[in-house]
Amino acid sequence: MNHALAHPVRFVRSVVALVSAYHLDGVDLDFEPNSFFFGDQGRQLVALADALRGALGPAAFLSVELPTDWETLRSIECSGTHGCGDNLAALARVAYLSLMGYAVHAPSYPGPAITANDSNLFSDPNEPLLAGFDHISDVQAIDYLTFLGVPPNRLLLGFPAFTERYAGVTHPGTRHGLFQPFERSSRQNRGRGNLPRRAPV
Repeated sequence: MNHALAHPVRFVRSVVALVSAYHLDGVDLDFEPNSFFFGDQGRQLVALADALRGALGPAAFLSVELPTDWETLRSIECSGTHGCGDNLAALARVAYLSLMGYAVHAPSYPGPAITANDSNLFSDPNEPLLAGFDHISDVQAIDYLTFLGVPPNRLLLGFPAFTERYAGVTHPGTRHGLFQPFERSSRQNRGRGNLPRRAPV
């Protein structure tokens, strides 16, 4: 991400060349593993997407992947020295905002070793109030973005095609196995479990 934001002309030129060479219908920007945007990076992201839109033309599909936690979204919105602006609404004018509604509570992530839904559609009132335990849901992210002026028809919602495996859950029969202590191992396998998952309602 840092290289693309620091060298936007080179990045846009490379993307346009790739799209032309393979006759692609668009581009999806997914900057990982960076989570927070610092300094002026939020504004730079808007400028980069705007430059891509201009180079690819109005018919090309363009989307930007965004996490669902409000802290990261706020780091984009409040980028720069002039306080919070309209970065996300401006971004939505040139690209779809694709919310990554997954990998919210991966067992390999830092924080309390507590089981949880990895893809929260809604907030669950049973979530424990623990430091480092993120209370994130797709609805919260959508509400936050629309509050900032992002039109709902410019939002895409991503769902996981994988699950997370928690080892050594203390009370798997309680609360459908949610919010229970588990044994954190040095290696967590993704996408190999057949454990049933539910979205809290």
